[in-house]
Order: sequence, then structure tokens, then C-alpha cells
Amino acid sequence: MDYILKTIEKKIIRFEGTADSKVYHQVKVEYAFYLLLSYFWNKNFEEIGIIDFILQGNIIKDIQKPSIGTIGSLIQKLDIKNELKASKNKKENNSELTDYAEIRNDLIGHGYSFEDDLQNFSESFDEWYKTLLNLRISILNRNTDLIVCQGFDNITKEYIGTIYDYEGDIRSNWRCSNQIYEFEIGNLYASYEPNTYFRLSPFIHIEPSEDALYIFRSVQQSLLGKLRYNRIDKSDKDFTKCWEEFEFSANNGVLKRQPNGCLINIFHPNYKRYIEVGSIKEQVYSFLTGKEKGSSVCITLWGHGGNGKTATVQKICEELSLTDKRPFEFIIFLSAKDRELNKYTGKIITISLENRITTFEELIKKLNQLIFSEDSLDANKIINDNSKILLVIDDYETFEDTDKEKITKFIKQLNTSYHKVIITTRNSFLKIGDEIQTNELDVPNTIKFLYDVLSYEHNYTPLQLKNVELEIKKGNIKDEIHKITIGKPIEIIRFVNCFVQKGKLTEDFLKDMRRVNSHSERIEFLYGRNYKQLEGDKLAQDIFTVIGLLTPVDSLTSLIKHIKFILNKKDEDEAVFNSSIDKLVKLRLIEIDEDGSYKVDSKDILEIMKQEYNKRHENFKSGTKAFYERIKTNITSDTDRALLTHVKTLRHQSNPETTIQQYREILRQGREFSYDVKLEALLDLADFLFNHRGEKEIAIRLFEEYFDDYYEFEVLKRYSSYTWSLDKEKSIKILESFYSEYTTRNVQLARNQKLHLLGLIVMRESFYWNDKFDRESNTRPKIKQQLKRVYNSYGHILFAQLKSINLFKDLSSEEINDVTLALESLADTCYRIDNKSVAIEICEFGLSKIPERMHSRFKRKLDKLRGYRSHFKQSRPKSNFSLISNNKFGNNRLEIINLEPKDSGYIGTILKIPDEETKYGYIKYRDSQIIGRIYFRESSLAENQLLRELNERDRVNFGFGKIRYNKFGAINIEKIK
Repeated sequence: MDYILKTIEKKIIRFEGTADSKVYHQVKVEYAFYLLLSYFWNKNFEEIGIIDFILQGNIIKDIQKPSIGTIGSLIQKLDIKNELKASKNKKENNSELTDYAEIRNDLIGHGYSFEDDLQNFSESFDEWYKTLLNLRISILNRNTDLIVCQGFDNITKEYIGTIYDYEGDIRSNWRCSNQIYEFEIGNLYASYEPNTYFRLSPFIHIEPSEDALYIFRSVQQSLLGKLRYNRIDKSDKDFTKCWEEFEFSANNGVLKRQPNGCLINIFHPNYKRYIEVGSIKEQVYSFLTGKEKGSSVCITLWGHGGNGKTATVQKICEELSLTDKRPFEFIIFLSAKDRELNKYTGKIITISLENRITTFEELIKKLNQLIFSEDSLDANKIINDNSKILLVIDDYETFEDTDKEKITKFIKQLNTSYHKVIITTRNSFLKIGDEIQTNELDVPNTIKFLYDVLSYEHNYTPLQLKNVELEIKKGNIKDEIHKITIGKPIEIIRFVNCFVQKGKLTEDFLKDMRRVNSHSERIEFLYGRNYKQLEGDKLAQDIFTVIGLLTPVDSLTSLIKHIKFILNKKDEDEAVFNSSIDKLVKLRLIEIDEDGSYKVDSKDILEIMKQEYNKRHENFKSGTKAFYERIKTNITSDTDRALLTHVKTLRHQSNPETTIQQYREILRQGREFSYDVKLEALLDLADFLFNHRGEKEIAIRLFEEYFDDYYEFEVLKRYSSYTWSLDKEKSIKILESFYSEYTTRNVQLARNQKLHLLGLIVMRESFYWNDKFDRESNTRPKIKQQLKRVYNSYGHILFAQLKSINLFKDLSSEEINDVTLALESLADTCYRIDNKSVAIEICEFGLSKIPERMHSRFKRKLDKLRGYRSHFKQSRPKSNFSLISNNKFGNNRLEIINLEPKDSGYIGTILKIPDEETKYGYIKYRDSQIIGRIYFRESSLAENQLLRELNERDRVNFGFGKIRYNKFGAINIEKIK
């Protein structure tokens, strides 16, 4: 009896009559088997290795994942002194230990669970326990204490620990002199009499922190000596512990064990002595062991080739494998790199297949070989393993896309508590998890790295380094070195390897290096696969090649808009285009500025782009060149401006169809083309059609097509002018529609533009109706009403506003010319509507305010007006409001007129109050130039003015503006007290 058997007996009593009690009968028997295994293993295993190493090898093989039958067989193999046979003379002990497995497996199968519904075979297990007791092995059939050795007292020279006695008590006061037995800290021992101890570890184990009881289950990691246990006092199958004595394989030519117990696969660093490059290593350490260690499973180091990614991760692997604290049990560096650059000649060296991994399956197989010593393709073995593993996959972009997908899926299934992965790649769009970007060195760091290479790899003395430093400080040699090496560690090393052969930094040497580089394969090595890495995205490859066509070598910059134009990409293609060009950014081939420009990272990259463009099919090249030709002369301008400039030159050089087509292409472009450029193209094309081609109807249809998109005054002027030549009524309608709607369309007009617009309406309306008046005598009464409408709605407003400004100062020559023609026509209108005094006033105004070159027009009219005797009376209202009320004079005789819009300032008299029937009323208004009635509604009243307080004939102050929808009338009406 011992503490564990006592615990099991208590469980059997506690669960008597239940399935759990029957399970503990099984547990008691199998614990006895492991107790015997522990006894014979610790007593005889090492001796077996001396007398029969083949048998020892077989025992090691059998112990990896043993069944209970294997345990019985191992006990018998370990009993080299025949202690078991001593009891077999007795009849009741004729059974072999391996027989238990057959009975046990027939009853319950492999393993045990506390929830299984087992049959009542308790007696069978009890019989087997008696059989084991009858073997007369003292450690099993005597009362035995279990001791966990937990430390050593250097003062008393005693081992100290916790004793678990056979009566079921636990005490932490156990001590034993080192003269009695040499204990191992953390190990479990059995003692059935004073001064007698037998080691039970590693097959039986107690964790004193929670008094947890464990028995051996299997060897999980033979390289680490990691054993997996079953807990026997409750369900727990995940406990593992490493035992040095079970580290059967290390330093086998594939793996090597470091002093801290970490296993690292053997690889050959690509440096003699690592030279620190920036803070990359520090950032990786933060991810692996620092504050960022729980953020994700994987981190990606990305950047151009030759920036030191591989050297950095190799150095990290070496350092972590040698730290006192063991952050990882396995550190595995695997490379997919298929070529490298010779650091002396600049030639590309192919790496053989046996020295790299090429597929996902090879990756998994290699990991299983290294971690489990198995040739397995089962990724789940690694995913489910709880060993602390650091996996580095170098040159990830070399894998095929299908393998990348599998590797990404595999990495995402790993457990961040146990597993960490570092990926190196040239492509940031291939990144998994977190990312760290690697960059080329700037000038100061390039020179520093150069000094380090001379010192560490070529043993330069401080004096020699000082001489080199003096040479580098001359002129612009620093910058020249940086240009030659492009700030890449691999190129700096190659530069130094060539320099030490010369020993002096002369201009001739630098020229030689430029020449050597031009004949080396470094451009192909560093950038040659960028195009291939864009496979699967044809648009990205098209962008790559077009940049080669488009970009000037001297500046390395151009505009994204140019690329879109050459590839004929529209607004609807924007998302796909942005996704594709982003891949070039993530490859660090180009940088994109906020202003819409891009810059190629280096001339070497641009050279590769040009080479790939030249390899393209002739159809692609001819199509893209045709678009490029249209903007190349204005390549520094925005694409839209460059195209417009180009098409302007075609007006006199190319066939008309081409010119029209290219104008229309600009108009059809999306947001990438500016509104101003497209507006200019619209006006240019309309001019080309109307004035150069004489295609007036087509020009007008063009405006009809685009007027809603370019709804502004400049377009209106041209549109109405061209329309006037073919359809005068339509031209007038276009102008008046704009006049009534532009405020609702949120079009802002300056004061001079408003005057110009009024002038155009008055000029065209007056000319049109005056012309009809002359030609159609039979309809003159109706025409006269139209002329009155023109004056009431527009004419008087125009004239009033013109009198309030300085024409020469406030208006342009075009505007002066148009309002002059408007006034000339308005004078005729006033004359024909019997308003001779206003006509005279207009002519007098023209003679005093209009440019002298136009005076003759007004002078002739004025002479005619003054020599003509009026036979009509001016339309002035009588001051008889009773007549108004009786409709004998008032509403029906006064014309509805418009005034200049303003919030207030007009004085008038109420003619009609809104009522239930009509809902509207009128205000009578007159000044020196006009008399008429103004429409209003109850909503037109000022906030503090009530309708019931108003009566007909009341004088009111009001403004003029929009009342509702497009209806204009009096606003802010307020009674004058």
C-alpha cells in the first residue's frame, strides 16, 4: 500500500456500486503495473545498455507509445535478475503479465474514462491485483511512503521535500541526508523502510503544488524527452513533462541540442558575422518574446531582396537557441530560396532542390521529421502539438500560389500559446499576421555598414579603417557608394569584397564598380521576379509594364491618371485598378503621393519594367502607345489637361472625325478628369462643330446632351446663342428657364452675370417681338401684350440696375455690348407699349453711360422720339380706391410685373386681400418707370404681421422674391403704421 493506492481505495469506497468504482478497480491494477515498471526501469535500464544494447534499443522503441500489454512485456524484459520468476513456482501465479492486456481489452478497450458505462467486472480486476501482489515485489506489497524531493539544504546537507505516506497523510517536513541517498530534485521516490529509497520517476509523478497524481501515458517528443501523462485522481490527459534521460536523439546531423535544451535544425547562416541593420531584430523579438508575443501566431518580414531579411531571422534563431531561458523547445529554419547572389561576382547561383523546400507537403513532412522523427504528411500532428515551436519560412514568395494557400491555412490553425512563425518575403501582399517592413539603408547607415564589414569580415585594423574613412569623406564619395550599392547590405558586402582587392577608393575604382554592376545579374536577382510575382493579376502586370512606357528615367515620376488613361480604365474599374496598383506599392516598386503622382523606387526597377513592356504582344504595345502619344507632349500636366491640349492641336491637323471623337472621349471620362477640363472640352467641341464645321444642329444637340451636367452661365450663353440662329423662341425659353431656376439649382451668379443674363433675355425677347410687330400687323395687339410682359418682367429691372452701377468699371466689354443692345431693343419696346418717357430716358442714359462708339444708335432713336408728338395718355392709376374695389379700375387693368429681388424696400398699396376662394392677393406698385401689380399669398407676410390686420388701400413695405416653387411675388409684407 502507498499513498496513491490509498487514494484509489478511497475512490472505490466512495463510488461503491457505481460505474466509477469499477473504473477505479481498473486504475488500481494498472497503477500497480506502472509501479513495477518504475521499479525495474530505474533498477536495471542502464545495466541493460551495458550488457545488451540491442535489447535496450528495443525497450526504448517499445516505450514510445505503449499499450498496457506492452507495459507488461517491458516489465518482464527489465527483470534481468529474475525477481518475478521467484514467485512463479506457486500455482496461483502461472499467468504471464501480458495476459492482463487480453482480458482488459476484451472488457473495456484501450484507455479509461470516468464516464464509461462499464460492466460489473470488478472481481476480475481485483483478482489481477492479487496476482501482482503475489509477485512479492516489496515496493508493491509493503506499506510504502512516496516522497517528492524538492530541494537541498546546503547548511545541513539534507535533501528536503514532501512525504505522501501510505496512510494517506501529506507532510512537507521530509528530510534525508545526502549520505544516505543521492536524490534528484523534482523526482518521486518510494521508501518502505528507513534509509531505503527507490526512484519512481519518470513513470509515476506527483505535482506537489496541487498534489496531482500522474502515471505515464506515452513519449510525446523523444527529442525533447517530453512525456505525456494521465492523471489518475481526475480526468486530465494534457499534462506533459520533459525528462533529460528520455532525450534519446540529439545532435544527429539534422538537429542539435543547445545548452538550454532547445533543439534547432542545422542550417548554414549566410553571413560570417552578423551585422545589425536598423531595429528589425528588436521588433521581431518584441513579437516573439516581448509585449507583442500574444498578438498573433505569425509575423512577416517583407521588403526588397538583399535587405538582410534572411540574415536577421537566422541570427534570431541562433540567439534564441542559446538564451538561458528557453522560450522555444524547437527552433526550425526552413528555406524555399531557389537562388542566391554571389557576393563577389554578382552572378546568380541556383540552389539545389535537396537544400530547400518547394511545396506545402515538403514543409509538413520536414516538420514531422524534425519534431516527431516521422515521415508523415499529417499537418494535424503539428497543429495539435503543444511543444513551443518557432518556425521560420524563408523566401515565402517562391512557393506556388496553391501551396501558399495551404501554408496560410496551416499557419492560421496553429496555437499562439505554443507556436510562432516568421515568414520572409519580398511581397507585402503575401503577408500573414503582423508585418515588419525592411528598407534599404540611407547614406550614413550604408557607410557604417561598410565599416563593419571591413572590420568583421576582413579584419581591418582601426588605422586601416581611419584611412578608408578619410577617403570616403572626400567630395561626394559617400553618395556615390550609396548609389552603387543602393543601400542594400548584400550589395555593400559585394562592394567591400571588390574594394579590398583594390585597397583604395579612387574614382577609377568607382567607375569600375559601375561597369561591373552593369554586367552583373544583380538587377535580375533583386527585381527580376517582381513581374512574375504579380501572376494571377493581369491588370497589375499591365500597370507594371505601362509604367515602363510612361515614366521618364530622369525623374522616375508620373501620374496615376496617365496609367488609367493608357489602359483605358473608367470610374467603374476604380476599385479593381486600386487593388492592382496597391500590389506594386506593397512590392515596394512604386510609391504613391497624395497629389496623385507616383515614383518608381529605383532606375533598376524601371529598367525591368521597360524590359517587360518590350516583351509584350504587339497588339498591347500598339494600343497603349496610341493612348500614350496623345499625352506625351504634355506629360507633366494632368492627364485630362494633356489630352485636351493634344486634341486642340488636332483641330487643324487631323481629320474632323478624330477630333470630335477625342473631344467626346474627354467628356465621357469619369471623376479622374476635372470638371474644368471637361467644361472647356464641351465649349471647344461646340465651337468646332458650329463655327468650323457649320454643323449647327449637332452643336446644339451637344449642349442639350450636356447642359444638365454643366449648368452654368458660360455654357448658357453659348447654348442660347447657337440656338438663336435656328430657333429663336427656344433660345428665349432656354434663357428664361435658367433665369427662373438657377437659384434652385444652387448656381451662384455674380452681380455682373445677373445683369448680363437679364440683358440677354431683354435683348432677345425685345428683338423677337419687335420684329414680329413689324411683320405681323394683324396680330399687333397680342404682340403688344408680350412686349408689355417683357418690360414688366425683365426690362424695368434691367434698366433700374444699370442705373445703379458704373458700366465701365463693373462690366466687361462683352457685357457692355450685350446690355447696350438690350437697352436699344428695350427703347423700341417701351415706345410700342406707349411708354415714350421711359424710352426717352433709356436713350438719354445710353448717350451718357454707354461707350461713345455706340452713341449713334441712341441718338437716332432719341431724335425720332422727341420729334414725335404723343397722342396717348400715360397709364397712371386714379386715386380712387372705390373704383378698384368695384373692379372698374385695378386688378384687371394693371399688368402683373416683376421687380428686382430683394428682402424689403418696396412701398405699395394693397389692391386685393387673399380670401378663401383665391388664396392670393395683389399689391399695387409704381415708380417713375413702371406701374403694375405684385402677386402675394398669406405666407408672404412678415412674421409679426397678421392677415386680418390688413385692408385694401393699406400702404405696405415689402420685398420681392420666390414665394413657392418657381412662383415669384411680394415677400416680408408689413403694414406701414
